[in-house]
Amino acid sequence: VLVFPKGKDAGGIVDHEEVITDPLERCRPIFSRHRNPDSWRAIQEELKPLFAETDLVTAAHYQQVVRDKVLQLLQESGVHASTFESIDRDEIFVKLSLDRQGEVVRHIAQRYEYKVPFKHEAYKDMPLPLKDMAGHPNSGQPMRNNNGRPVPAYTEFECAMAEQLEPFGDLDEIRLLHTHLDMSLNMDEMVKQKVLT
Repeated sequence: VLVFPKGKDAGGIVDHEEVITDPLERCRPIFSRHRNPDSWRAIQEELKPLFAETDLVTAAHYQQVVRDKVLQLLQESGVHASTFESIDRDEIFVKLSLDRQGEVVRHIAQRYEYKVPFKHEAYKDMPLPLKDMAGHPNSGQPMRNNNGRPVPAYTEFECAMAEQLEPFGDLDEIRLLHTHLDMSLNMDEMVKQKVLT
């Protein structure tokens, strides 16, 4: 969940009347990521007309443009985003999610080399490392720890191997969303600029 604070007139922390100088340069640290330097050039061209190519805008306008762009980038990357107001109406919550069985989550996992366990069924076709293990009771199964619990091997996710890997769960979705946000946007800068709380 992302939390967008509202203006002071609604009980939030943003002074909507504050004047933002050079808004395009101010939002650069939010969208410019060293892992993807070309992204800022494209985003900059999209933002220029929204700031009417002026050096001064109100905080209300700046916040709206930046937040809309953040949501657009997330949705374009396949992240589902739904918004709703807080009970006291001083914040807007943005619930983010991924379809855990969809193509988007698979591509995000592959892109960020996310590690996942093999399914137990994947072991039946795995070659045994030693000939004398052929009759071992655990042959064709994951190894077991001292408590007898299976300890599957982990590997970096690859779309081509998806059928051999465990499906993504709640925790995987949260970790992948967190990684994706961190790689796409500067969250600390958004908090510093009161775009997020």
